[in-house]
Amino acid sequence: MVESTSLVEIRPGRRIYVDVQGGADDSSCPVVIMIHGSCAHSGQWDAQVNFLLQQHDDDTAPRIVRYDYFGCGQSRKPKENASKIYSASEHYADLLAVYERYCNTSLKVWVIGHSFGCVMALRLAAEKKDHVCKLVLTSPPGLDFGQILPRIFSLPVFLLGWMQPLLTSGFIASAFHPNTAKNFPELIKSERAISNANPPFMFKAFYQSMVKYYNTEAKEEAWSIWFQTVHVHVLVILGEDDKIITVEKSQQIVERLKSSQLKIVPNASHQVIQEQPDAVNEFLATYLLDR
Repeated sequence: MVESTSLVEIRPGRRIYVDVQGGADDSSCPVVIMIHGSCAHSGQWDAQVNFLLQQHDDDTAPRIVRYDYFGCGQSRKPKENASKIYSASEHYADLLAVYERYCNTSLKVWVIGHSFGCVMALRLAAEKKDHVCKLVLTSPPGLDFGQILPRIFSLPVFLLGWMQPLLTSGFIASAFHPNTAKNFPELIKSERAISNANPPFMFKAFYQSMVKYYNTEAKEEAWSIWFQTVHVHVLVILGEDDKIITVEKSQQIVERLKSSQLKIVPNASHQVIQEQPDAVNEFLATYLLDR
């Protein structure tokens, strides 16, 4: 079984944290690539990684690749030229580089995205349609997400840094169901600490660039091409009480996919993959493992 965790220079000057676990590095082994949401981290996939590995013997397990965006989690976080290096376009270029390095030899690629990671997952599935045979979107944003982002991210970096604990508290309140905060305080504590560790210059640049991304590379015409190109049956998983991206907004994507199945999980919000991992994993088993 392959197991590797390291900082990788995925493109010149961009060292990102990559975690690879599971099957052998050959074309017969499915490769799962997991893409987290904006300003998040790959550890949010822990329950899904552990579950998928437990379903197979060492020689039949899928090869699972997850990584932290440049500037997030355990990846490098340089400050210079932030508006360019943390743009959504650069993050997608990193994803392509991750794909070429870890997935390009496999005939079967499964792509799983969360939140903004779903936008990149859908685009990747369209551009690599000959190899991506499974696509899972969890808590996907609506088509207009870039236009409805709070204007607060236009404030100066020093103000955003001063406000960061308040911004994190607002995120936690919206992203997690009240029962999660009550029943899993350690999860909330951990996510709060990780969110507060994000450099303000990074998240300001990322969210400001997202507006531009939705007006250029992810504008409506681009979405239409992706929807037309993706032919695989898609699994979409939503938290019933998502306050960041409502079920109604996410259904904009479901309605335009050629073939999909929608699963709505009760007692969960935006972070459904962490809040209700057993339910999410059950859906993954049925879809990915044909159970």
